[in-house]
Amino acid sequence: MTGTTYTITGVDGMLKWNYREVAVLGPWTITMTGKGLDLTAHVVGEVDQYATTMQPSALTFFGSRQTTGVRWRWPVTSLQIANGTLHACLTQTE
Repeated sequence: MTGTTYTITGVDGMLKWNYREVAVLGPWTITMTGKGLDLTAHVVGEVDQYATTMQPSALTFFGSRQTTGVRWRWPVTSLQIANGTLHACLTQTE
């Protein structure tokens, strides 16, 4: 399925370092391409700057969808937060 892009959207989410809350997120979108999963989210409130310095692999994105009530989680492989927007690459889990 080369060239095919899929998206998943949600109303809220959270970035965590183990049990510690790193950032509370508002609306988010995950774009899935042949290269992987890319997350873009609006940051709501303060960000734990110390936790963002951890290895990205220690961070996990938790997201939920309002329409289904389903909650997902994906490990983070890279992270950037600037101007109230979070960009991250996620690892697909089986």
